Amino acid sequence: MHNTVEKTTSQALLKLGIAPNTKGYRYLLKAVDVYSGNTDIPINSSKMLYPKIAGLYNKSSISVVRAIRSAIHNGYVNRDVNFVDSVFGNTLQGKNDIPTNMLFVSALTEWIKRQ
Repeated sequence: MHNTVEKTTSQALLKLGIAPNTKGYRYLLKAVDVYSGNTDIPINSSKMLYPKIAGLYNKSSISVVRAIRSAIHNGYVNRDVNFVDSVFGNTLQGKNDIPTNMLFVSALTEWIKRQ
């Protein structure tokens, strides 16, 4: 991962309420990296993304999905609401809606690409 992309992603995750000590944090960092095309791993869908990340960390796809979901749900309590609006725009129904894993990764990746 490029240092500036990694730094931007880390800062964004913190603003989204996801702390570095959260189990899914490193998976989210890697998911953004992989999804943005910064690696040589082509990704077309979640059916490809989770197994790729799981393989990199020697974990099961299910545990990666669960850790990411848990990080998003738990972090959403401490999120910066204004930052959430800038990342997700009108993709969420309301202020308290929690994005799906793939919406989270894709929206964050697109936001980082715009930076």
